[in-house]
Amino acid sequence: MQKKHSLIFIISLFAVFLFMNPLTAYANNTVKIKITKIWGEAIKVSVNHHDSSGNELIPKQIYYYPKGVNVTVKSEMISGYHLSAGQNSSNHFQNLDEDKSYTFVYDRDLPPIVITGDASNINTDSAEITSNGYSGFNSYIIEQGIEYSSSIPMSNSRHEAGQAGNPAFNVSLKTLAPDETYYYRAYVRTGDGVFYGVIKSFRTQKPVSLINIRVNLVWNDSNNSKSLRPEIYRVSLLRDGVPLDTQTLDLMNQSGFTFSNLEEYRPNGTKYIYTVESPDSLQNYTTTVNNSTFTINNALKKYNITVDHVDKNTNTTISSEYLLVSAGDSITLYAKSLVGYTFSGEPLITFTNIQSDKIATFQYNRIVN
Repeated sequence: MQKKHSLIFIISLFAVFLFMNPLTAYANNTVKIKITKIWGEAIKVSVNHHDSSGNELIPKQIYYYPKGVNVTVKSEMISGYHLSAGQNSSNHFQNLDEDKSYTFVYDRDLPPIVITGDASNINTDSAEITSNGYSGFNSYIIEQGIEYSSSIPMSNSRHEAGQAGNPAFNVSLKTLAPDETYYYRAYVRTGDGVFYGVIKSFRTQKPVSLINIRVNLVWNDSNNSKSLRPEIYRVSLLRDGVPLDTQTLDLMNQSGFTFSNLEEYRPNGTKYIYTVESPDSLQNYTTTVNNSTFTINNALKKYNITVDHVDKNTNTTISSEYLLVSAGDSITLYAKSLVGYTFSGEPLITFTNIQSDKIATFQYNRIVN
C-alpha cells in the first residue's frame, strides 16, 4: 500500500512539472503518451522557423500541452537572420482545444550600409553635410558622424558627431580653412567596429575680395556751354555681361559715380569681368566707352552743312561746298560771286542751334551776252 501511495505522489509531481514546463518531442511520441495517461488528452503545438522563401531554418519544434491551457510560443535568435517586418516575437494560444501550428518568418541580415550625404551651404570656413544615413545594423549604435580631412588618405582626419540614434542625420563642419579641398565620409561606430560610407569632397570658398569701380564721365562740350546735356543721365554696371546695377545722375553730378563693395572673384576663383555703359541714347552726343579705365566719353556730334550754288533756270548745281559744325553751333552762309552769273534772292542763310545735317541753296541767273 505504501508503495502505491508513493507511486501516485511521484506521478502527481511529474504532472505538475509537465504542466509548468511543456516538453518538446522530436520524432517520437513519448511525451504525448505520458500526458495522455495523466490528463486523458494531449494537444500538439508545432512551431516553425522559416525564411521568406519558406525554407526551414531550424528543425520544427513540437510541444504537447494538456487540453484547455493557455500557451505562448516565441521566436528564436537565429544567427544571420532577423524577424520579418510585421512579425511579433511571440504568439499566444488561448484555451487549447485542438492541435495548433505557428510559423515565424525571418529575413536574412543585410550587410550594414553607411550613406555619405552631399555638401551644401559651403562658405569660406564652414559647410553642411546633409542626408547622411545607415541601415542594416543589428548591434547598438555607439556614435555616428562625419570624418573629414584635407588630404587623402585620411590619416589626420577630424570627426564631427551627428544626431545620435537617428538613421538620417546632418552634420555641420566648422572652423574650416578657406579655399581648401576637404574629403569626407559618414561613419557609424558599433560594438562590432567602425563602418564607413564612400569618400566625397568639396572646396571651401575663397575669402571674399571686394572692390570699388569708379566710372568717369567726360563731356566734350565746353562745359555744357550750349546747354545740350540731358537733365538726367544713367550709368549701368555689368558683371560678365549681365546688368548688375544702374545709377541715375542729375545735371549737377554728371562727372561720374562709384560702384562700391563689388565681389572681385567668382566662386571658382577666377575674376569677374566688369563693364560699364549708358542705356541712354543722346541726340547730340557721340558716346564712346573705355572699359579698361571705366570711362564714358560724350562728345558733341558733328553735323554736315552742304552749300549748293544752283542755276535757277536749269536747276543744275554750279558748285557745292561742305562744312562740318558741332551740335548747337550757329552759322551764317553767304552767296558768292560766280563768273557768268548774277545772284538771285537772299544773299545769306543763317542756321542757329544746329542739331541735324543742313542744306543751304543759293540761286543764280546766267548772264546772256
